[in-house]
Amino acid sequence: MTTHEEANARVQEIYARWLDAGTKLAFALLVCGFVGYAIGITEPYVPLAQLPDLWTLPVDHYNAAIHAPTGWRWLHHWWRSDYLTYFGVVALLITTIASMLRATSVLYALDERLQAWIALAQVVVLVLAAAGVASLH
Repeated sequence: MTTHEEANARVQEIYARWLDAGTKLAFALLVCGFVGYAIGITEPYVPLAQLPDLWTLPVDHYNAAIHAPTGWRWLHHWWRSDYLTYFGVVALLITTIASMLRATSVLYALDERLQAWIALAQVVVLVLAAAGVASLH
């Protein structure tokens, strides 16, 4: 039987290993997306020449000026070079969720039921936030 401290150390090590691997993958996707945008691998949603004028706008005016897709509607433009970096951002979100789910399964296996339920609640909050269920306005 493992002690509570040993169980916590095991969960932390597994969580950290999953988080490390996922953030490395997400970083690679972010770099690839930026490089794809910088070299113009595909046509961007917003032409590069327009960006200097648009960057001075508040975000709501910027979105209105370019008719930016909101929420997950960016997926309709996944192939455009300026949206390729979104895959890295999504990978960061998925990494956090996957790492927490893995930690939850280990906590449950170690009979740390309360901590497992708390970790699962954190996953639910992250998924709801990513889905846009909760909003600050």
